[in-house]
Amino acid sequence: AQTVNPKVEVVSVASGAHLEKGQVGSDEQLEEIIRVHNVDEVVFSGKDVSAGRIIELMGRTNGMGVDYKIAPPDTLYMIGSNSIDTSGDLLMLETNGIHRPANRRNKRLFDVVSALLLLLTLPVSILPVSNKGGFISNLFAVLVGRKSWVGYARTAKSSGRLPGMQSGVISPATGKQIEKEELIHKLNVIYARDYKVRKDLGLVWKYYRELGERIE
Repeated sequence: AQTVNPKVEVVSVASGAHLEKGQVGSDEQLEEIIRVHNVDEVVFSGKDVSAGRIIELMGRTNGMGVDYKIAPPDTLYMIGSNSIDTSGDLLMLETNGIHRPANRRNKRLFDVVSALLLLLTLPVSILPVSNKGGFISNLFAVLVGRKSWVGYARTAKSSGRLPGMQSGVISPATGKQIEKEELIHKLNVIYARDYKVRKDLGLVWKYYRELGERIE
């Protein structure tokens, strides 16, 4: 990963414990490096840092006022400019993660609009749901923002390592018989790193019968 700011221009950070010449620390120290060097933009190397690790680091530094970008492997040779003025010319991909304010707003808008529609059509919308009492409870919990229709699957491996969100009525792992936490965590990472409203819509449509589940 590389961190960029207008004072020190480029600060290089190791993706592991081994530091090479010129690197100021490892990614485990990313929060401290951001504070000390007044960083406002973090560029992740898609070649050296896994998608899961990127999402984890973004979750840990979310709220620190930094922008995130990912440089795909086939453009790594372009990363190395030591000038903030030319960094914008690099071919980089901005992440579309759930941490982005626009995506959080879109997710919340989807929750509110869908919950209102389901509430207004309750005599019909409740019929396919298995747990009807839980469905009504979840409707109001989603409306007030205590829950979201879709959240992370619960696993200790994802706890504190992904951008925060409300607990979900269903998750990317709903309907899947998965016991390994590593696989559940990967489903959470895939959901978080490239968020689209249609993901929530697709999951709600597919697992509509499960919308009455009581997941706390």
